[in-house]
Amino acid sequence: MDWLHDDLTLQSVEARLVMFRKFLKEKADDYGVEHDRIRLIEDTDGDGVADKNSVFADGFNDILNGTGAGVLVHKDDVFHTCKSTRTISTSVPLGSRGCRKT
Repeated sequence: MDWLHDDLTLQSVEARLVMFRKFLKEKADDYGVEHDRIRLIEDTDGDGVADKNSVFADGFNDILNGTGAGVLVHKDDVFHTCKSTRTISTSVPLGSRGCRKT
């Protein structure tokens, strides 16, 4: 499958979904079965050992969320980077390529 040309010409989130369905056909629905979750792991007493963990963000189970590839923190912003190059953030405005606030 050669998705590159189609992917580079996308102008909206809706067009991205159409492209996924074009190439994946009925398998597109399989992308909603599993999900990504971001956990916050903390050392609350300062002894250098993580002693608390909690769910920071959850529910990334839509084909348009992309595949989680990393978490970046800058000041008060937290970015969930996706394999599809879209970003999910706690503070960046929603974008045309599928960004969403958590």
